[in-house]
Amino acid sequence: MRAQLSRGGCSLYPGSEKSRQGLAASFEATLRDRLALAVTKTLVLELAVAGRARLLKGDTPEARFSFFGDCLKDPAFAARLLAQYPVLVRRCIGIASSWEQASRSLLARIAVSGSKLISVFFANEHPGALASVEVSGDVHNRGQATHILSFESGARLVYKPRPMAMERCYYDFVAWLNDRGLDPELKVVRTLDEGAFGWMEFVPVAPCGTHAEINRFFARIGTHLALTSLLGGTDLHSDNVVAHGEHPVPADLETLFHADPSPENLSGATARGWAVLRHSVVRTLMLPEARGFS
Repeated sequence: MRAQLSRGGCSLYPGSEKSRQGLAASFEATLRDRLALAVTKTLVLELAVAGRARLLKGDTPEARFSFFGDCLKDPAFAARLLAQYPVLVRRCIGIASSWEQASRSLLARIAVSGSKLISVFFANEHPGALASVEVSGDVHNRGQATHILSFESGARLVYKPRPMAMERCYYDFVAWLNDRGLDPELKVVRTLDEGAFGWMEFVPVAPCGTHAEINRFFARIGTHLALTSLLGGTDLHSDNVVAHGEHPVPADLETLFHADPSPENLSGATARGWAVLRHSVVRTLMLPEARGFS
């Protein structure tokens, strides 16, 4: 699998052995992160149990923690531990299987879109071989996740394992408004919708440099707030809006035209609350809110 992952990064342009090995390592890192998330609570429990039973060697908490880590590296110890958690083992096997399928799918889709990616995002210049991948956001649907792709040239690109029609249409609308005198203009983000999946221009986080830029940033936030509210958007919290200098950039627009709950399923205060939210910009989640509010 490692060799297949490293070769898969050459779909756009042949890369060096170093970049191929780096690509395979970055894929493996995404698997390690997912497995670590799955087993962490179990290991915390086992660490606490071993500590109370005075099975950990060491004079300090750090030394005892290190001893437990060394125990986990022992195959016999790890096997005995996993034998106590058969459901966890099945879950980890499922995570690894989903990761493999999702990784193969990503590489295959790079090959499918290759020439279009070069045209749409890289001005017909080869970005070099794929050098690394990084998961961005949550994992859904059997290991599928948004990835940030980095190429040998330093260029980056966002892959989304879902239709990109919402983003494409939204930024077509933004371009249409810009052409008709929108002031200040909004940044138009390049997208490529391939049906079941899509690609998006990578927009890095960057600070504003002047007070004038800050003022324009908030003016643009107001415009995006109005547009997304008009289009029934929600879930546009800070994780889904990139602050790119004086340009706020909505990066995840899959919740446009969000459906409201059926009135017959609501009653009392809940019904009144939804009636207010349905006609309020608060529902976009773009505005600041008190911590803990949900």
